[in-house]
Amino acid sequence: MLGWVKKFNIFAWIKHVGLSWKAQIGPGLMVVAIVGIGMYALSTLQSNQTAADDLMSGPVRQAELMNELTAMTWAAHANLYRLTATAAIETDAKHIESYALDASASLGRASDALAALEITVLQPSSSFTPADYAHLKDAVNAYLEKGKVIVEKTGAMGADPHFTKEAEEQFAVVSRQVSDLMMASGNRKSIEIGNSQVRLEEQQFTLQVVLAVVSLLGVLFAFFIGRSISKPVVAMTTAMRELAAGDLTVQLPGLDRGDEVGKMARAVEEFKIQAVAKAEAEAVERESKNREAASARKAELYTLAETFESAVGRIIEHVSSASSDLEASAEVLTKSSVATQELSAVVANASEETSSNVQSVASATEEMAASVSEIGRQVADSNQIASEAVAQAQRTDERISELSQAASRIGDVTMLITTIASQTNLLALNATIEAARAGEAGKGFAVVAQEVKALAAQTTKATHEISTQIAAMQSATEESVVAIKEIGGTIGRLSEIATIIAASIEEQGAATQEIAVSVQQAAVGTSRVATSIADVHRGAGDTGTASSQVLSAAQLLSNENKRLKAEVAKFLETVRAA
Repeated sequence: MLGWVKKFNIFAWIKHVGLSWKAQIGPGLMVVAIVGIGMYALSTLQSNQTAADDLMSGPVRQAELMNELTAMTWAAHANLYRLTATAAIETDAKHIESYALDASASLGRASDALAALEITVLQPSSSFTPADYAHLKDAVNAYLEKGKVIVEKTGAMGADPHFTKEAEEQFAVVSRQVSDLMMASGNRKSIEIGNSQVRLEEQQFTLQVVLAVVSLLGVLFAFFIGRSISKPVVAMTTAMRELAAGDLTVQLPGLDRGDEVGKMARAVEEFKIQAVAKAEAEAVERESKNREAASARKAELYTLAETFESAVGRIIEHVSSASSDLEASAEVLTKSSVATQELSAVVANASEETSSNVQSVASATEEMAASVSEIGRQVADSNQIASEAVAQAQRTDERISELSQAASRIGDVTMLITTIASQTNLLALNATIEAARAGEAGKGFAVVAQEVKALAAQTTKATHEISTQIAAMQSATEESVVAIKEIGGTIGRLSEIATIIAASIEEQGAATQEIAVSVQQAAVGTSRVATSIADVHRGAGDTGTASSQVLSAAQLLSNENKRLKAEVAKFLETVRAA
């Protein structure tokens, strides 16, 4: 089977399929593709329905049952509390019995909810394991047993606090386990919903890709079928046009095909064979007639050759004479243009050298002017910087004065702190004396007084050191004020000197600028002279080139005239020989 598939060639097979069958292949394959896509869509729909059913019967159903179990246990717990509270304050046995019946019914409904939840645990889609359910079942059953005990004991013994406390503790355990399982159920539900969404998106993407691929293959196959029909028909039509135009050597396409085009090609091949036989017979007849016409044409050619030799010979002689005169004139013109070009080259070299020298002087002058301008700008910048430095020195002087005032204020604050520390020391001393008078009762207070005294002494020492540092800072500030004022005076004198230098540089720049303008005008004049001489030199060169071309053309004309004369003689010999 595999060997047959390897040997099978769809292109060769298509050649032998009839046109009607070819037209039906494309729609048939599209129907098969549509059926396959429909089957895939049905399969994905069924799988999604199964996943939804599992989700509803598993995590969703379990969440509902867990909510129901929670509601039932809370209702039972509320009824138990109501029963115990009623039994504690009332003595009516019937009234207490009715509450006992309500509590017992609530416990029964909680047990039924637990039993309904047990059915879902064994399903594969369960959101928690049987072991988790077993723990929950044990806790709920324990709570239900304790609730039943409370119902039984309350009617006969009244409210028993011991059993009520145990039921409360067991209810807390049940509530915690129910909350954990509900969280697990919610997580499982979220995971399953997410997986379903991802699976649905993957299925949609797969379906879109399959549709795109099938559509593309359908278009390609339709194009292939159309080409397999139209291409041989077009080729056959072209061959038939060439055959109708008289080209009997054309190769007819499709002779090996098994479809209608192949049958048409074999029929046209028969027609071509008959046309070739008829053309060969007509060729033999034309050859006989051509030999008779050749004899008559030979006699006519001999007469024409004689007449042609007489007329062309005179023309060739006139052309030879004119080409000789043109060659001599071209040689004279070439010599004159060479001499002119040599003289103009000498003048151009001299003018270019002069222009180059003037340009060098102009460039140097412009650079000197630019340097002078740059020096002026730098001096102006220095003057501005000096002015800014003077202003900055004044601002610094003001800031240091403010710093000195702030230091004075800090000294005042330090004096105040010292005074407060002295008073604190006196208060600590008084507290020590009072503690001594109090005896054993004042020992703790005496310790505190000693600590306060020690802190006051440290404060006094620290304020003294701060006063010393402030005095040193004030001395340094006063020295800085004097130095900054001297720096300001020096910078002011530098600013005046820079202003004088800037004025001198400005005058020097103006003079240099006038020199640069004059030199630039001289450079423009020499450039114009050099350009004119270059134009003369170029014109002389063009003249020499043109004269050389004229000379070459004259020589070529003379050679071609000789060649024409030889070719005419050879032509006449050939004509006479024919």
